[in-house]
Amino acid sequence: MTARGPLSRAALAVVGVLAGCAGNGIALSGDVDADGTVAEVDSDGVDLATDASWYVRVEPSEADPPEGVLLPQAYGPFVDARQLTLALRPAVRLRGTAIASVTERWPGVLPTTPIAVDGSVRFIQESSGDVVTAPLIDGAFTVDAPPGSYIAQVLPTQALVPVWRVPLDIVDDADLRWEAPDSAPVWGQVTDANGQPVPNARVQVLAPTGEAGARTLTDADGWYELRAVVGAYRVVVSHPTDRLPALLGDAPVEDADGARADVSWSDRALTAFSLRLTTPDGEPIASLPVALTSETLDGYLPGAARFSVEVNSDSRGFVDALVPPGAYRVEVAPGANVPFAARVRDAVEVRDGVGLADLVVPAFRDVALPVDDPNGVAVGGAVLACRETAGQLRTFNLRADDDGVLRGALPDTVLDCLVAPPGSRRDLASQRVIEPLATLQAFTLRGGTALSGAITVVGPAGIARPAPFAVVRVTTRAGDLLAQTVTDDRGSFAVRVELP
Repeated sequence: MTARGPLSRAALAVVGVLAGCAGNGIALSGDVDADGTVAEVDSDGVDLATDASWYVRVEPSEADPPEGVLLPQAYGPFVDARQLTLALRPAVRLRGTAIASVTERWPGVLPTTPIAVDGSVRFIQESSGDVVTAPLIDGAFTVDAPPGSYIAQVLPTQALVPVWRVPLDIVDDADLRWEAPDSAPVWGQVTDANGQPVPNARVQVLAPTGEAGARTLTDADGWYELRAVVGAYRVVVSHPTDRLPALLGDAPVEDADGARADVSWSDRALTAFSLRLTTPDGEPIASLPVALTSETLDGYLPGAARFSVEVNSDSRGFVDALVPPGAYRVEVAPGANVPFAARVRDAVEVRDGVGLADLVVPAFRDVALPVDDPNGVAVGGAVLACRETAGQLRTFNLRADDDGVLRGALPDTVLDCLVAPPGSRRDLASQRVIEPLATLQAFTLRGGTALSGAITVVGPAGIARPAPFAVVRVTTRAGDLLAQTVTDDRGSFAVRVELP
């Protein structure tokens, strides 16, 4: 393992699952790179880290092949590549320890005494942003990860141990030993609206990339102390009763002096919120969860406080909650197998006990959506996978009948949908649309861009063999699924996709 450059971008999240079969006899060009990762052909030569880039994600079919454990692996970013050879490499086993030297007095620990770090380690792949996480218990961790370039982020839970990062090239099994770098204090006092100290408030530091790190409690005088290396941190402070907003304070650590972040609760009293959930016919809806998330809170600067609560509607459809005054996002979030759509209302003013009028929650609606090709020929067997854009992000799947019509029930809300042709129509690409259900009338699948290639498995001796029946997904930079297929018995794949 050797040091590498800085962290690239956030992790991807694959949406939905649609599979088809790849054909035989695909002409390939390109080779496996020296490191066994990817050989790219026919690229236009522009910067690959653009919004137009896309990724290929491969899920091998073999859980325990002769070469070793194979894990899902990501390749990219690509721009306009047509033929690819992608090489899966067996996962490597990483074992390691993380220690820290406590530089301040701590009950039971002498100054500069090395201690084992508890928390977690996140291995963030630089090219794709994929994350592998391992628990850190008594200073030790074990994890399997695909080979590649990573940033390892250590997220301790101990108050006087900082969050830190280690760049890695993961090539072979390794035993790692990490020691926390020098750190600076992040400290401050937590007070109530009258300026009185608040003991036992929960305080946690947020790393510059947003992950939660060390945590502690305020003492009898409301003081806390955490540790951090240089960077722009935030602290999140929760009241012991959890009835007041969580406070957020900026803590820019620039040098050994650290940063002080004092926070204080406002004197604004809690206010009552109420609404009633009904069907379009005015009938009450019971047992639906409603989440309130603050957008701004009275008495606090923007971004300095946040509050959220979830309440179920009662038998009469009423929702009642006691919350800090401000503007809220109100989200109705039905769960699985509940035939109502998710609803969202933004910028809802909640002050002086003022509630909302009845909130109508639409039920599912029966649809009949034709799917055809550019020549107007019905595409029987096409598959529709839709995901809600609010609430629990439920997914729904329909398959077109022989007449090319998708029939079924979908929630009457904004949907993120992918329409995929059947395996017999290799001339057509999947189509992705994000629209309200009411505007979805029909789908016309087009040819898109033909992507083809092969998936191989490279063993320890560098000998490659085909990877049959592996799932191949093409995703956007944001992680949205564009197309999916399965390699044949020779590891070859072919898919058409509408690229960004």
